[in-house]
Amino acid sequence: MKKNCSLWRYDLLKIFSVGLLFIGGSLQPVYTDQRDFILVRNPKKLYEGQLKANRISVGISGDDTPSVIFSRSYFRGDQLFLFATRDYQFKNGKLREEIVLYTSLDQGETWSDWQVLPVLGGEPRPSITKRGTILITTRLLAEDIRNTLGYTHSYLYRSTDNLKTIEQVQITAEFFPQIMVEVPQTAESRLETDQDGISLKKKLLSDELAIENVQDRRRRRMKTSQDLLENTEDAGTIKGREELGLVDTEKLSTTNELAIENVQDRRSRRMKTSQDLLELIGERESTVDILPTRPTQEWVLTSRNVLELTDGSLILGVSMPNGIDYLWRSTNQGRTWDTTTTCHFEGVDPNRINHPFFGEGVFWQPTNRDLLVLVSVNSGLFPIGNHQILATDLNQTKRLVIFRSEDLGRNWRRDTELGSDYGEMYPGLIRLRGGKLLMTFTVRNSERPLGLRAVFGKERPFGFDFDFQYDRLILNRAPPINQEIGGGFGNTLQIENKELITSYSYQGTDGKTHLAIVKWALPSVWKRSIDF
Repeated sequence: MKKNCSLWRYDLLKIFSVGLLFIGGSLQPVYTDQRDFILVRNPKKLYEGQLKANRISVGISGDDTPSVIFSRSYFRGDQLFLFATRDYQFKNGKLREEIVLYTSLDQGETWSDWQVLPVLGGEPRPSITKRGTILITTRLLAEDIRNTLGYTHSYLYRSTDNLKTIEQVQITAEFFPQIMVEVPQTAESRLETDQDGISLKKKLLSDELAIENVQDRRRRRMKTSQDLLENTEDAGTIKGREELGLVDTEKLSTTNELAIENVQDRRSRRMKTSQDLLELIGERESTVDILPTRPTQEWVLTSRNVLELTDGSLILGVSMPNGIDYLWRSTNQGRTWDTTTTCHFEGVDPNRINHPFFGEGVFWQPTNRDLLVLVSVNSGLFPIGNHQILATDLNQTKRLVIFRSEDLGRNWRRDTELGSDYGEMYPGLIRLRGGKLLMTFTVRNSERPLGLRAVFGKERPFGFDFDFQYDRLILNRAPPINQEIGGGFGNTLQIENKELITSYSYQGTDGKTHLAIVKWALPSVWKRSIDF
């Protein structure tokens, strides 16, 4: 009897083991390396030259420009959302960018399969408010096959339910009446068929009145909002909008139907690779050739973050060529925006600015409630003292400069030097538990290996101090020593258990970009307190 009982238990154990193997084989494999480390260059306050880390590969080859945020929900639990850009190249220099999303429910240990978000553009930069509202900025390149305006412009997306539904605001030259007359006719009148599976026809915003006003202003070559008011046939309908500078995301635009159509079409065809998409586009390439040419206005770009101020309001920077900069403000979690605040940068000649001040800007509010913005600037216009001026036509030679505003963003003056070098850009700032600050940034020129770095800082009442010379953390794996560009994007956040999570991209030996997550922690003991 005892022998039969033992055999029964043995058979049950075998069945249970086979079941575990079957279940484990159906899960998506995720590469992890728990014996890895983060290299510390020039350690001073850290005892060792490396920090223990756990690296996790995410996504497929070709994913780039990652950014991760942490969302807390009492119903869905804590979630990590990882956003990235994936692009498909076509002939004649055309392309299509998609934003893909990965989700983790276990603090970054495992990640879901990729999901294409129904949004337009690339380089997603998500921000999340204390109430859980997610705001994402993107930019749609002029070369994108879905761009019917002919110039690079931006989008602001908003979700209050963890990306279950998404609202959209299209940010174009139509928000800047003083230069509207220079924007040429769009491709809409040149598209006479909708047979293309990836439609190129322009989707008008739901507030048709605003578009009609813009078109009427173009015909009359009006240059100011006052001209618009004087020549509008039905001024009463405009008055109903409360203010010309107030954008209502619920009425003005909803989730982009074109993007949803494209996603649903691809899902219905069960397309999982870029080759499948190329075959679909190849059937209708004739439509791509009639996209509009690039106009005088080459871009409308936004800041890299939406900052929540101490009073609960939100700010977003919007820039155009020739020093046209606006600060948008919202007092209701991004549902509506006041777009009327123009910005002036002291000592900056707008005729010499060939890059967007807010386009790569990151906002920060110190404890004295001033506003700071870190902007990537041309080394020729803003050289570093006692440094050789590098070639100014290369993106890799930009550097970071701080501007300060003491009047809610209307006027900005140059602040003290940050201390970074040429080729250090795309910053991200977070407050760490315990009072320290951490800045992540991309190194494109100043040292090898290239990639994502981080330095520690100290917060001051009027700003912050960072030491860029010592305790420089090399967050990504070392790329090939001769690599000039590729990857190096990313950001860092701190989760509940004091662990830090950094997302980054890097260029592999295959020449393609890849995504990874590195989980690491600060040392419990420092040589001395961080105080510069």
